[in-house]
Amino acid sequence: MLRLWMGYLKLVELFVSSLVHLLYGFYIFSSAVAGDLSESLNEILYQKPKKIVDVVNKVSEKRIISADEENSAASTNGYDLPPIVLVHGIFGFGKGKLGALSYFAGAEKKDERVLVPDLGSLTSVHDRARELFYYLKGGQVDYGEEHSTACGHSQFGRIYEQGHYPEWDEDHPIHFVGHSAGAQVVRVMQQMLADKAFKGYENTSEHWVLSLTALSGALNGTTRTYLDGMRPEDGVSLKNVCLLQICRIGVLIYDWFDIPWLKNYYNFGFDHFNMSWKKAGISGLVDCLLGNAGPFASGDWILPDLTIQGTIKLNSQLRTFPDTYYFSYATKRTRKVRGITVPSGILGIHPLLFVRVLQMSQWTYPPNAPLPYKGYRDEDWHDNDGAMNTISMTHPRLPIEHPSHFVENDSDCQPLEPGIWYYKERAGVQFDLIYDSIFERCRKHVFRKKLPTVPNEMIAIWATYQHLVELVVSYLVHFLCEFYYFGLAFAGEISHALEEFPHFLRPNISNVGTGDETIPKGQRESKVDNDLPTIVWVHGFLGFGPFDKRRLGSLSNFAGAENEDQRVLVPYLGSLPSVYDRARELFYYLKGGQVDYGEEHSKTCGHSQFGRIYERGHYPDWDEEHPIHFVGHSGGAQVVRVLQQMLADKAFKGYGNTSENWVLSITSLSGTLNGTTRTYIDGMEPGDGRSLKPICMLQLFRIAVIIYDWLDIWMLKKRYNFGLDHFDLSWRKKGILGIWKCLIGKEGPFCSGDWILPDLTIQGCIRLNKHIRTFPKTYYMSYATKRTWKLMGFTIHSSMVKITPLLFLRVLQMAQWCYPSHLTPPYKGYRDGDWQENDGAVNTISMTHPRFPIEHPNCFLQNDSSLIKPGIWYYKVVEGDHIPFIVNHKRAKPPFDEQAYT
Repeated sequence: MLRLWMGYLKLVELFVSSLVHLLYGFYIFSSAVAGDLSESLNEILYQKPKKIVDVVNKVSEKRIISADEENSAASTNGYDLPPIVLVHGIFGFGKGKLGALSYFAGAEKKDERVLVPDLGSLTSVHDRARELFYYLKGGQVDYGEEHSTACGHSQFGRIYEQGHYPEWDEDHPIHFVGHSAGAQVVRVMQQMLADKAFKGYENTSEHWVLSLTALSGALNGTTRTYLDGMRPEDGVSLKNVCLLQICRIGVLIYDWFDIPWLKNYYNFGFDHFNMSWKKAGISGLVDCLLGNAGPFASGDWILPDLTIQGTIKLNSQLRTFPDTYYFSYATKRTRKVRGITVPSGILGIHPLLFVRVLQMSQWTYPPNAPLPYKGYRDEDWHDNDGAMNTISMTHPRLPIEHPSHFVENDSDCQPLEPGIWYYKERAGVQFDLIYDSIFERCRKHVFRKKLPTVPNEMIAIWATYQHLVELVVSYLVHFLCEFYYFGLAFAGEISHALEEFPHFLRPNISNVGTGDETIPKGQRESKVDNDLPTIVWVHGFLGFGPFDKRRLGSLSNFAGAENEDQRVLVPYLGSLPSVYDRARELFYYLKGGQVDYGEEHSKTCGHSQFGRIYERGHYPDWDEEHPIHFVGHSGGAQVVRVLQQMLADKAFKGYGNTSENWVLSITSLSGTLNGTTRTYIDGMEPGDGRSLKPICMLQLFRIAVIIYDWLDIWMLKKRYNFGLDHFDLSWRKKGILGIWKCLIGKEGPFCSGDWILPDLTIQGCIRLNKHIRTFPKTYYMSYATKRTWKLMGFTIHSSMVKITPLLFLRVLQMAQWCYPSHLTPPYKGYRDGDWQENDGAVNTISMTHPRFPIEHPNCFLQNDSSLIKPGIWYYKVVEGDHIPFIVNHKRAKPPFDEQAYT
């Protein structure tokens, strides 16, 4: 009985909804016809009587011609101004349709260079993007052979004899304003321009779009589609009985009759499907009605693109480009009353939309249907304007959130930066006022700076000269710095040996009478605090550990922090091997045994499977009952994360009981959790993040490392070892031919890419982060360092006095570095401005928490005394250099707290 009653209510709702929409559509249509008839009254009175149909045809054709003439005129008037193109949404129309009515409330008259194309009102986002391109450039619309074959329509469509802006290119870009689905149309077209997807136009690029403004844009889909009849299970098919089924039947019949004067007034845009009675016949109409042919059968229409699933599918292919300005206005007609979302008021809402606002504010996703994305919550989608959900309008969020900035006051975001979605709520402001502000912004604040023209040869010569000077100076500074540290280590060791020499001549009596005469100092300490978890400090790139008290003499990579606690281990891992290899070494350092790099990995990278032997592990008791605190500096943070993932994956042969719970906490000090642009400055190719530039500092460094390891001088390698012994680079094994192959890049770690720098590029970290999780029972803490300030929109070094001299120029370089414009950015939404704050070695954005390709749970830590929870990255930003900054705060509280973690 309940089911019958619910079914009856749904049928009543469907009938009422269909009737209301039909009457509203008829009202709009009749208003347009009445306006044209009134305008042509004088012509009827003074000419021979004609059929009303002929009069309407004449007037409508006159409107289309005049619209084209106006648009063509717009391309000549105000030639120095970029055009503003207004793109309508679903069921919308352009200039020349529906008589004198304006979809954009007359906004096209507010500026001298405004174009309003008429695109298919129900065609897919893909097809509309193709139509928009040819509307501007001219020629016959080409929907693409592969797409047309898959969707069952003609490859070619309407012919534009003369494009409305044929000079459109990178030097003559365009402002676009898209309403509702029109915003997605522009985004898809910009991606097509970047992908050079238009046959015969190989010079297109994303720079052809100067700005994009979204008005109530369907940037992430809308739940309205499900209410009107799309199935939430897949977001593609229609329910058997729904409003959209009635719409589908009406559209098919409208297009099948193909009445010219009606289609001059309004066209759904399906002409390329050839559904007219002249071509399809009765059988064609029946096939379309039964769902065997046509746009509704293939899914090549607008509604599937506006579901959440459809938008996610689209957005996975679309980027936010670093040289384009993005704005969006989000609308809503709801408010919260005691935790429930309801329409904000009857008087302020259009009567047609009131019920729709109420429906969308109460709609919930069916419990038996798979959620459209991880983390979906109904309440996030309740705020709406009757057609779109407010959450969908601000900026692209799904499947990956694009850079965005909420604007409370227009003056707060000046000067504007490209590559960011600036969004604000419309809050009831009239559309005509919004258009005024949009046009003003396009004309006054949004422009692309042009560099003064200099002969290409001079630019190339000057750039090469600058590059070589920078290379020589940089390498000289680094060489002197390394020589200084190496000499300091030797001097310290000799001094220490001289101090210890008298003790060899007499017995050590400092322990007499204590009962500890035979127990070394470290073991006594271990005996006292055996109940405390061990703390392991992991060094970063070019770091070192005090193994056997020999590495760089008495110097400490962590400024003696290992002496602050009684159970601290500082392993010496290779300073240059990949993150993967170092994680394997760290495991065997603790557990003991011979390092096993893995058979498959070793074969792929061209080195021995087995490495150093640890006769006895430094913490053989390590297991789930005896977990460890890890503190990783720079690249060491990623080493620990990879190790934890290996433990979870039980990746160590012979250790089947490992788990992620062996790691109690991870503290990251200036950790390269998302890569660093320093790698590109020093010589990594930004295009792939793997290979080296032909001439760069890292090439000189590579040659020096190969020669150092080939000479294999025991006295030197005892003091410092790059950790590439498993590659067998020694002259004893490689010989002259071997070093030659390594130097020309045919063999060795730099050939296979199995070294640390490729893992520290942004692309390399993204490749790593895809496989690394943040585990729910482990505590995570990170300290991000920076030595930069923001001054008038520019990132500069914070203080010449405070910064380590070696890092001063490096901070400045990283603050001004930009990703090459001709290359594809390392991830969607990349912006140079996000990566400019740095500490001279790693970008601050990279140190806080894992962000790419998926952002991990995180919380900014304002107070060190705050209660922390496992499974969340707690981070704070401090002013400091990249060197382990415990040096800068020797008397500060250590970055880990035993009681908090336990």
